[in-house]
Amino acid sequence: MISHTIEFRTRYAETDQMGYIYYAHYLTYFEMGRAEWLRSLGFSYQYFEKELQIMMPVVQVHIQYLRPAGYDQLLKLATYLLDYPTARIRFEHEMWDEGKNPIVKGFVELAFIHAQNRKPARPPQILIEKINQLWQHESL
Repeated sequence: MISHTIEFRTRYAETDQMGYIYYAHYLTYFEMGRAEWLRSLGFSYQYFEKELQIMMPVVQVHIQYLRPAGYDQLLKLATYLLDYPTARIRFEHEMWDEGKNPIVKGFVELAFIHAQNRKPARPPQILIEKINQLWQHESL
């Protein structure tokens, strides 16, 4: 498993009429987690798109809402990779508040596609090499 955790405060604009975080914003938080997970490995979405000509559209999402969160709450979001990517990569996400109360959990699955023709692609070799390196280090 390769994981990365971020911490952030919710903003007023992210709340609904009831004062809770609007449900769709959790997808944005999951995206923040994935972007920072990649950055922790030394990559960015922009690098994949511009340098490697690989795009990663979302193909499946699942969210389980466990407890509401509100304005100005400090939240932690963990992003995990549990399996090797194939033509797709699946990120697991868990979010909790300062008291370690679970807020949401879920997953997002993305496909690898060629930027020019939008056809399925293999995961970038540089990503596979980095994952192998981290998993080998983890098993020591």
